[in-house]
Amino acid sequence: MAESANHCQSSDPTTGFCSQTRTFHSLRPEVPLPPPYQPLSLPQYTLSLLRSSTATTGCGDTTFVINATKGDSLSYSEFIAQFHSLAHCLQKNYFLSGNDVALILSPPSLHVPLLYFALMSLGIVISPANPLSSDSEIAHQVQLCKPVIAFATSTTSSKLPSLKHGTILLDSPEFISFLSEPNVDPNVINRVQVSQHDTAAVLYSSGTTGRVKGVMLSHRNLIALIAGFYHIRHPQKGPDPPHPVSFFTVPLFHVFGFFMLARAFSMGETAVFTERFEFEGMLRAIEKYKV
Repeated sequence: MAESANHCQSSDPTTGFCSQTRTFHSLRPEVPLPPPYQPLSLPQYTLSLLRSSTATTGCGDTTFVINATKGDSLSYSEFIAQFHSLAHCLQKNYFLSGNDVALILSPPSLHVPLLYFALMSLGIVISPANPLSSDSEIAHQVQLCKPVIAFATSTTSSKLPSLKHGTILLDSPEFISFLSEPNVDPNVINRVQVSQHDTAAVLYSSGTTGRVKGVMLSHRNLIALIAGFYHIRHPQKGPDPPHPVSFFTVPLFHVFGFFMLARAFSMGETAVFTERFEFEGMLRAIEKYKV
């Protein structure tokens, strides 16, 4: 986060410009961040904010994410239980270690956010790619991120090469069973030590000026962004304020869709997406889910 303007003696109080360093500083109060040495993953941090902001009201039955194309949804309690179960099963069945990279090649579905949270909570680097990419584009992204495992669907898996730990199909009975493992230790993600400075995700540029480039984001990068939104939020006023609902016009593999998903979770909001953007479908979703 940028330093406060008062860190520079000669900074302009109206613009934040410091003539000594020729740098603009934020005029906003500094955002409280966890100590940088504290082991903390993005899922752990967002979960702590969620529990803090909803300590009195609770959010278990509140809907977190909706696939408007199919009408499916997950409440907060369902989402948390399923991503813990998935993390437990991935840790138990696959020999993945911290900073291993997992390539995700899937159309939008409720399984994708579950996978993001489960993998990042284990210190695994997620690398979501556009499922409409060509075989050569996927091959280039594989060269960039060097994944040891991939998560795809039966319609996208043919684009992937053979990897160390193979490819898990999100529409397979095996993966579905991972979401409802009985007797899961709720502290499974707390036993994994993830440094805030570890890479959380490798996302990709659009490729408009050449071949796509991979961009590494650390857990702390994302924690700082979430913290900024969380601490400047405006409490809803009135006796019965409307519940915040957002509609995603960008896919979940996109940096904005990925980040806004984590932001919505940290604030106890509801996120709505469609499997493919279509204007009339968006209008129907806005009306139906009171976006």
